[in-house]
Amino acid sequence: MRNTGSEAETKKTILLVSPHPDDVMLSIGGALLGGQAEYEIYIWDVFTYKKYNKLLLDKEKTIEAVEREERNVLKALDKVLNTTLIYDNYPDAQLRGNRRAGEVLGAAVDESSCFMQELTLLEQLRQRFITIFEAVSPDCIGIPMGIGKHIDHLLLRETVLFGNTGSAVVFFYEDMPYSINQSWYEEAVSLLQIRYSMNKQYLKSSNGQLDKKLEILSMYESQLTKRDLRAIEKFYTERQNAEESFEKIWILVR
Repeated sequence: MRNTGSEAETKKTILLVSPHPDDVMLSIGGALLGGQAEYEIYIWDVFTYKKYNKLLLDKEKTIEAVEREERNVLKALDKVLNTTLIYDNYPDAQLRGNRRAGEVLGAAVDESSCFMQELTLLEQLRQRFITIFEAVSPDCIGIPMGIGKHIDHLLLRETVLFGNTGSAVVFFYEDMPYSINQSWYEEAVSLLQIRYSMNKQYLKSSNGQLDKKLEILSMYESQLTKRDLRAIEKFYTERQNAEESFEKIWILVR
């Protein structure tokens, strides 16, 4: 549901770029569930045409399940935030040339080679981003950091970084669950710090917020198992005990 009139004029608009339907909730879902009334949120789900799942579904049933799960999650989010879903239908990496998982994820992925192989797709994504940016006019844009070098995440990160974002504040979110891998995490942060100046910012968290996030994540049955959720809970609990919050972002300094 969209706000109109003076109420809408006072709200800040945030565009969150989500490579796949679960990525935003995995990475900054706790902050979203905190429900800041002064924000209007747009989530751009991009690579939703996919075959990967953990319920042994065929491709068409996977596509149906992924969209159903995402829309159910957005209904739950709507209770605390004004959220609009932009649901596109680009094929994910495993449906582009029948890549295996090991060819779309991991420290061995060559970013420049990946971009050269997918120049046509990258141009399509850039044109689509321009259309969305002009329609939404965001004050802030959240993009994946690229932890784990998942090809889809890298393509969208570069789509925004090389686009015209005007005066919008751009921030990187830490891709979960890939940020659990400490070497992948450190490599991504280090490479981005070479290219850009960034400020780390902890996101506000409150008692019970992690439990709420895990409850929402359990709705992604086709993508996350109970074992996955236990690993995410362990990682975030340990981080929250050691740091100020279980989630954080990196703000791009222009």
